[in-house]
Amino acid sequence: MGGGMKRFGKHIAGVFLVSSAIAFSLLINSCPNPMLDAVKQEVEAYQQGTTEEESTTENDGSTGNAEIPVPKYPSPEDGAISSDTTPLLNWQANSEAAGYHIQINTANDFTGSMIADDNTLTSAAYQVTTPLSNNTTYYWKVRIKNEDDIWGNWSITWSFTIDITLQIPTNPFPSNGSSIMDTTPLLVWEDIEGASGYHIQVNIAENFSGTVIAEENSVLQSEYQISTLLANNTTYYWRVRVKNEDGVFDDWSSTWSFTIDITPPITPNPDNGASITNNTPLLDWEDVTGASDYHVQVNMNSTFTGSVIVDDNSLISSQYQIVSDLSSINITYYWRVKVKNEDGVWGDWSSTWGFT
Repeated sequence: MGGGMKRFGKHIAGVFLVSSAIAFSLLINSCPNPMLDAVKQEVEAYQQGTTEEESTTENDGSTGNAEIPVPKYPSPEDGAISSDTTPLLNWQANSEAAGYHIQINTANDFTGSMIADDNTLTSAAYQVTTPLSNNTTYYWKVRIKNEDDIWGNWSITWSFTIDITLQIPTNPFPSNGSSIMDTTPLLVWEDIEGASGYHIQVNIAENFSGTVIAEENSVLQSEYQISTLLANNTTYYWRVRVKNEDGVFDDWSSTWSFTIDITPPITPNPDNGASITNNTPLLDWEDVTGASDYHVQVNMNSTFTGSVIVDDNSLISSQYQIVSDLSSINITYYWRVKVKNEDGVWGDWSSTWGFT
């Protein structure tokens, strides 16, 4: 009661002073005496200051009871950078507080996405449960409720930024831009400390808008086994990103690529165009790394539509012994070889070679 009377008295006194000042201002404005200019300026200054003070009181955003303390000392500190996407927010507890009200938002004027708006808190802490987005700043404020269920003013607006500093995966295998024979390759990348998982994408388009070969966001190890047979003479693009312990993904790695190239054999023996005297020659070619089998054809026509001398797709070594007597004189024989990889996929034919 006493406090209310004091505030009422102050208000009456203020009204009297302002009214007196206004009346005095009207009086001196009607006086042309220049000696009153200084007094007139003082009165105007007083009026302006009073108006500004009243405006501040009305428009500072405070809607609560000014006698209730305003929360202070936030944790994380205002402007902090955090890698925790489900942070625990704390502030200084008040012994007279019956409850707290917290708001968290993506906009500093709280008109953005509302992350939390909880007025049922009984302790000076709030646990964010929904993982927050990386590279995003969040704003928050708190106010106190007293035992009479009256809310105080909001605290100042604090902020923190989520910045997951996990490494971006590097060191891909197969190496970027490489050509490989394996049509079900094991893709490997650098293991990232603190990662709870990985997300991998494999596609036939560099911008990942083409045919999806793999789209897996629950990879636990820093490797991925492709199980679908990939096509020969095709380039594939892939990338990886890291998931932290809160299930939030970091940025994508660089885009890497590899090309399936089941290399045809080269270096024939006899040499292409050679003339030989052996009627049962041994055909030989360079070993192809990763080959499981070879297919050789020998024909009397360069398009392999003529008489078939040999058509064997079960060779496990890089040579073939002709057993039929090639006794025809001045006849050119044409031959070629292709490779099958360990996944059972055949590559392209080699060049067509000939001997006479």
